[in-house]
Amino acid sequence: EIGTLHGYSAILIANTMLGYIYGKENFDIDFKSTEPILISVEKDEKLATIARNNIENSRLSKLIQVINGDAIEEIPKLKSKFSMIFLDATKSEYLKYLQLIEEYGLLNKRAVVVADNVIIYENEMKDYLDYVRYSGKYISRTTKTTLEFTKNVRDALEVSINVVL
Repeated sequence: EIGTLHGYSAILIANTMLGYIYGKENFDIDFKSTEPILISVEKDEKLATIARNNIENSRLSKLIQVINGDAIEEIPKLKSKFSMIFLDATKSEYLKYLQLIEEYGLLNKRAVVVADNVIIYENEMKDYLDYVRYSGKYISRTTKTTLEFTKNVRDALEVSINVVL
């Protein structure tokens, strides 16, 4: 995840992953792995601290690692390949984030890349949207929704599947 904010999305994603792994939603599972199943990068130190506290309170701190740093600098340091990327940081940087992830070979084949807020920030992410829709590297679809915590502000996610080895 690029852009942690308060950790809300990280908590929801990790909980969903637990459901797929263990067939249930249960925060008290004795997770044996020493590796997190979700890495989240947050530029703002105060927000990273808030997110870590929220993640600790949700009992998912063994599963979620929050890295405090600029994603442009942190992405090259990552070692794992990822099956899913969630972009929810500086909207005008989405394409840079994705191209760095590609450059460092961090995507599994058929990895899913989800970009948040593609309607309300459409102008800032036009280059990103053109790239995932027309580069031939992704099958991409816009999934309409509403802005989180509202019922009447239209927004969308761009869900893109990596089709390149």
